[in-house]
Amino acid sequence: MEFLREIGRRCLERKSYIVLVACFGFVIGIIAHSFLNFSFSFFWIYNALLLAGVLMLLFWKDKKMRLIFMGVFFIILGFARFDLGIEKNKILPEYYDKEIKIIGTVADEPINKIDKQQLIIEPKEISREVFDEKEKILLTTNLYPQYKYGDGLEINCKLQKPKIFEDFDYARYLSMQNIYGVCYWPVISRTYADGTRTYADIIMQKLLMAKNFLIKKINQNLHEPLASFLAGLTVGARNAIPPKLLDNFQRTGTTHIIAISGWNITFLGLMFLPVLFYLRLKRKHAFYVMIGIIILFVLLVGAQPSVIRAGIMG
Repeated sequence: MEFLREIGRRCLERKSYIVLVACFGFVIGIIAHSFLNFSFSFFWIYNALLLAGVLMLLFWKDKKMRLIFMGVFFIILGFARFDLGIEKNKILPEYYDKEIKIIGTVADEPINKIDKQQLIIEPKEISREVFDEKEKILLTTNLYPQYKYGDGLEINCKLQKPKIFEDFDYARYLSMQNIYGVCYWPVISRTYADGTRTYADIIMQKLLMAKNFLIKKINQNLHEPLASFLAGLTVGARNAIPPKLLDNFQRTGTTHIIAISGWNITFLGLMFLPVLFYLRLKRKHAFYVMIGIIILFVLLVGAQPSVIRAGIMG
């Protein structure tokens, strides 16, 4: 108890301990939920989170109460995060091993391989039934014609359950991306050229167009494997790297040099900060502009967890 009192006293004295309370509370929330084998209504979690947040603001001037409600707030937040990760009942498994007709949107940047492309589809309709779940389908199809983010497609295929290999749980890997079904070599036709609905979708589409333009220019000015290497180094485009070159990286343990990391963020800073200072921006303003540039870069290369982590560390 004396130890906890000492931590509480230090938290009240030093602002830096607020981060410790937030992290500690978040971890406690996750651990607490892991011992409970059932899911909770998001309505109650949301209201508990809202109540804790309001109480924290009401008692903001009282350091002790503020710290307590901040801890409670992050405990509930950790609780909610764990609850979101729990496997809920899915709808797509009902269509496994059936020939279905899907109308949906390309929900992510297409993954181009040497002889094929993979599309992540967000269904809007399956076999003439409205599908409003957040579950996605991974399509493997021919390299051409090529599709882009936001394309609306009509797909006829046999939906399959992702396979589980001896040394790799492919189904679990895909479920982390909210993908619960796969289709191989489907019959595809475009229903509309642009399936985007929100400003966020449009911005993402423009960013991906800029990324593809950059990759195209790299390919026009460099030969392989230098072009693929530079594309992977700058914007994380590893899909087009020849398998032999990728295998060499893996054998020598140097795959990390083509992964997006803090180095890329440092490179952005070295490139843009001198320009911002040349434009006579104050250091404070240049800092906020750089944050915006880093956010755009993270979105540009796909906003994967490793990229987000690199952006935060940068």
